[in-house]
Amino acid sequence: MKEFEWHIKTILETKITEGKRALVVEGKMDELVFTQLLKKVDPQWETRWVLAEVGGKRNVIEILSKQPTWLGIVDRDEWDNAQLNHRQQQLPNLLVLPRFCIENYLVVPSELLPGLPPKQRAKLPGESAAAIEAITSSIIANLESWIQFGTAWAIINPLWDELRSLGFNRDLLDPQQVITEPGFLAHCERWHAHLDPAVLLQRYQSKLAEIRDLPVDEQLRTIVHGKKFYKAVVTPAFMQLLAITKATSVDVWFREMPVPRDLDFIWLEMNLTPEDN
Repeated sequence: MKEFEWHIKTILETKITEGKRALVVEGKMDELVFTQLLKKVDPQWETRWVLAEVGGKRNVIEILSKQPTWLGIVDRDEWDNAQLNHRQQQLPNLLVLPRFCIENYLVVPSELLPGLPPKQRAKLPGESAAAIEAITSSIIANLESWIQFGTAWAIINPLWDELRSLGFNRDLLDPQQVITEPGFLAHCERWHAHLDPAVLLQRYQSKLAEIRDLPVDEQLRTIVHGKKFYKAVVTPAFMQLLAITKATSVDVWFREMPVPRDLDFIWLEMNLTPEDN
């Protein structure tokens, strides 16, 4: 039994009851966050839905292909609009975050202030604009290096799937295939050409120029690797600003902050009735 099949079996046997559907997410943090959000959106959501983490994006996609009445949420990661549209044409029940990942809701300075518990918010400058400025200066000090990292991620991370679409490595590792030396060479040359350093560098440079033209908030929402940036930059910045020794956990942020409006499409797909929050 494959891993995604085990998750389907477990959800059907331990979570699903009559009349309910499943919403599957990538990981435990996603499950924790969406539990918080769903409570705010519609306190009765559990009468119609169950929420389950399934161990990664690939498992979400595999599960949705076998369970068309379920919904699944995945990180956008490095997907551009063309990739996103292609995936959703294949799987209409696939919902993609409009940001790089769920932690990217915790990296935009102007959106962070409402998520602070009142006691911690009181430690920041009294005026909202001054408080946001204090947060911003700490968070974006080294943003350029994170933009470069995000650009490299967008170019390098998809290479495996791109090579697979070119037949790597199944076109040579099929026992039914008759391998000739010219054929062997042709396959390898095609894969090698796709990894041409000069071509990859050009793609990187073009992507970086495109990203640098985006507003800073958009860079933070869609380009910066939220999981890494939150841990390496946002957490220590707030610990220093607030003079605290223990970081504010992700679930506390989402418990305090309003439900992001750019997630409304999810509640619409779930036929939930959002409450004011």
